[in-house]
Amino acid sequence: MNQIEKKLKFALYGYQYIDYSIAENLNFQRCLQLLSNHRRYKTEPIAQSEVIRISEKIFYDYFPNLNREVLHLPVEEINAICKTLPELDQFIALLNQEARYMDIYQLPIVYSEGLSMDGKINKLLIDTPHIEILNQARVIFSSIELGTKIDYLSVITHVHEVIHGLLERNKGSVKNYLNTELLSNFMEKAAALSMGEDWLKLAISNRLFDLEEKKNKIEFGSLTLDEIESYQYLYSGFLAEFLFDIYQKGSLFLQKQIIREISKILKGDLILEDFLESKEISYYNDDIVKCLKKTIEEKTIKL
Repeated sequence: MNQIEKKLKFALYGYQYIDYSIAENLNFQRCLQLLSNHRRYKTEPIAQSEVIRISEKIFYDYFPNLNREVLHLPVEEINAICKTLPELDQFIALLNQEARYMDIYQLPIVYSEGLSMDGKINKLLIDTPHIEILNQARVIFSSIELGTKIDYLSVITHVHEVIHGLLERNKGSVKNYLNTELLSNFMEKAAALSMGEDWLKLAISNRLFDLEEKKNKIEFGSLTLDEIESYQYLYSGFLAEFLFDIYQKGSLFLQKQIIREISKILKGDLILEDFLESKEISYYNDDIVKCLKKTIEEKTIKL
């Protein structure tokens, strides 16, 4: 990520800061040291239609009353507006005018070469130095993209991307840019748990493999803009494991409370960092290292 892209994302999504101190945090470094010799595992394929059906059922079980609408505009319509060559402020006004609300589970699914845990939610990011104009833009989604290797892990990937969309529709729900993957990572584990303990182990094992790949792309003790994306996944990933451990071993009351508060975040009624602080989810809590070590020992696949 470069400085311009950083400014664009901060303006569009309302991020306020990047926790650069994490590069020197001892607990973060201890978590990094626990990432070694993880593997990626495969599972049996399923039909594309089953991915969305199972994902929606899991989502409804957790959030039955949550408004799932996001702003949508097909790529073709965005391109058509571009061809009229409007001024930037007019372009944003036209996008805001033409975008329409849609249930996120009705967003088109597109497939690109990749594995079942590869995915992203496609949205418009306008490249402009005029941040004051970009502040007027709304977050508009075009589709959800999944890897072509479709299997049961594609279900939790779809849930992961749905959470991204619902979180990003509310500007300012996340303050620290490094936290942007946290809720999606947490909910992919919650989705896997609802499918069964074996699926949870598979999901956690594969996610730890991905985090280990990110670890190999950074330099210890420093954090540059070029490394932001890798740090983002690692930072969010370890905190998500910590939160999920508290959720999984907690009482039914605590589990319902956590899901209720996540629902508030997704509605824009609660800031993610305030929620984390209330649960003492941070790198200043030594339990995060113990939690990750326990997760690796007890919740991953052993050959």
